[in-house]
Parts: sequence; C-alpha cells; structure tokens
Amino acid sequence: MAAAVQAEQAGDYAFAVGILPALEANIGGDADLSAEAATLTARWNGILLAEFGMWLAVGLGGALVGVALTWVRLPRRGAAKRTRLLNPFVTGRPLRNFDLVFGRDQLLRQIVEGVTVGQGFYLSGERRIGKTTTVLQVGDLLRERGFAVAFVDVAGTRGEAAKEVLHQALRVAARNAGLDGVGEPLALARSIAAKGRFVLLFDEVDALNHASSEIRQTVCDLCFGSFAPGRMVAAGVGLLLEGDPISDIFGASLVHIEVQPLPDDACRALLVEPLAGNVAWSEAALNAVVAAGEGRPLRIQLFGLKAVDQLGSAGGSRVELHHIDAVREAVDRAWKVIQEQQMDEEEIPLDIDAAIYELGRLNQEIEELERKLEFG
Repeated sequence: MAAAVQAEQAGDYAFAVGILPALEANIGGDADLSAEAATLTARWNGILLAEFGMWLAVGLGGALVGVALTWVRLPRRGAAKRTRLLNPFVTGRPLRNFDLVFGRDQLLRQIVEGVTVGQGFYLSGERRIGKTTTVLQVGDLLRERGFAVAFVDVAGTRGEAAKEVLHQALRVAARNAGLDGVGEPLALARSIAAKGRFVLLFDEVDALNHASSEIRQTVCDLCFGSFAPGRMVAAGVGLLLEGDPISDIFGASLVHIEVQPLPDDACRALLVEPLAGNVAWSEAALNAVVAAGEGRPLRIQLFGLKAVDQLGSAGGSRVELHHIDAVREAVDRAWKVIQEQQMDEEEIPLDIDAAIYELGRLNQEIEELERKLEFG
C-alpha cells in the first residue's frame, strides 16, 4: 500500500515540513516507501525555494507551516532547566489531529448516526469554519464502525476533470478493501459495498456544479437511492440543490446542515486544552481571544499560534493580555489574507503571517505530488 494511504489510515497523515519523519513512522522503515517519502520531501524543498526564495527557506526553515512546527521554551518550576513544547496550533489546512476539535460533538453524532441508517449529508457554511475537518473526522468515525471510506477532493475541477478525481479515489478505496482497484467508478463502488458499508467524502463539492451532466449523474448513481452502493458526506459553499433535474436529486437526497461558529466554551477549550500542563492562560487573555475570534476556529488558532510564539521568545509559561495585544495586528492581517484568499503581491504584507498561509496553500500541492507518487 502506498505511503500516503498508510499514513492516512494511521490517522497521522504527514503534511508539508517534516513529512519524511512522519511517513517513515507509519511505513515501518520500508525502503521503497522511504524512498518515495524522500522524493516527496525533496520536491517540497524545491517548492519552498521557488515560491519564496532563499530568505524564507533559511529564515523559516520549515517552521510555522500548517502544523506550526515551532518549539517553545518553557521554564520548569523549581529548576533552571527548560523543557520544549511543540506549538500545537494549526493554520492553513484542515485539522487531522482531532484532539484540536471542540464543539462539534452533536454535529458529528448526527452525521455518523444518519449515515449509518442510510442518510447523506451536505455541510455548507463560510470558508474556514471547519467543514472539511468535520468531514474528515466523520470519515474516521465511520471507519471505526467498519465503513469503507473514499475521500474525493473535486476542488477546481470542471467538465470531465472530476471524473478522474472520483475514479482515483475509488481505486484507492477498492485497494484498501482488498480489491484490485480495476473497473469503472460504479463497478468499483459496488465491489466495495459488497464487502461492507461504504461512504464517499466529497470536499469542495460545489465544484460539481461545473461538472458534466454525465459526472453528476454518476455521483447520483453512486450515492443516492436505495440501490446506490454508497452514501455521501460532502462539504462546500454553494452546491446547487435545485434548479435542474440532477440538482433536484441532490437537494432531495442530502440533509443540508450549515456549520455554525463555535460556542464560547468550545473556543476556550480550543485554547486551553492543547496546552494543558504546559502553558496557562489568564482569564483576560482568554476573554480577549474568544471575543476577537467570534467562534471562527482558524482565527482562534491564529491567536494561539502567535501568542505561544510570544512565550517562546520570552521564556514564559502563561499567556497574558499583553501577549494578545502584541499579536492582534498580525492575526488581523493574516486573517484578512485567509478570508480573501488573495495572494497578489501588492495586497499581501510581506511578513511571516502571509508566509504561513501561503505555505499552507502549498500543502495542497504536496497532496498532488503524493497522488502522483501513489498512482505512478
């Protein structure tokens, strides 16, 4: 099995900087797969140099990318020695460490229980609200219940392009189910479903609005109706649910849920729990971030990321209000970039915050490289 698939199944999918050690940890030292991981790492280094030049490759060196690989130095009580803590806050991509997911238990339970009895779901909502993270977590929970899972990222596809993306995802799911992965999409899905229950996770599903009628009908055949081999759980911002016959099928077959901002208690947990036992928050600092974050998990994590960096440079172990005040402008700048998703040079502040987001975007290119390694 290819390295990317093994890492995905292990729940420790390796993204961006540090991908080689993470992959090696999951492939058990297999020489061929290690060589693939090494090739991917070399390609990542090339992307870094091409995109940002030597200043970023040397200055950042791989820090603060997606998983925010930042070492924070903290004093131990009663001793001059120091311990080091990996900054846990994540920016720039969906979460794969579900220990950082709070406030979604009811939503997850609704979807998992619904899929188990044959329902399909479409999650909409503003960008960066946590839709894709929720879909990925649903996939992991359904795997625990014995479901076969295919992840289909159709972002940016048009016309016939979605067909190959869908076909590749089904090939992977078939091989994971012990099949040879040969056949057309519907035949593959039926073969997978013959061995157990099957769910297809679609990300950026609104791209199907621009797909050919044939592809959209194939998705309907795969996911909707009593004879469909699978069920759909999808995330997007504007999937058509009415207006033409196929859209009407989508609308009638999917439970539509708009993902909401996090409640205040979940925002506080997102800040406190990942640092428990190592870093404390003052009440004033917590209140300031919860108010500024407005329930948006990524914005909250940006504050956490930057505030913990402040501690790392100062050697502290408690986030105070002045740390939040010190990073507020940088967080606002990065958040503006993320919301607008514009990377034109004249609009982007040339600082670490823009770089964090751009490197997170480049992680998507890493996934494409992994697919090429996987499918040869």
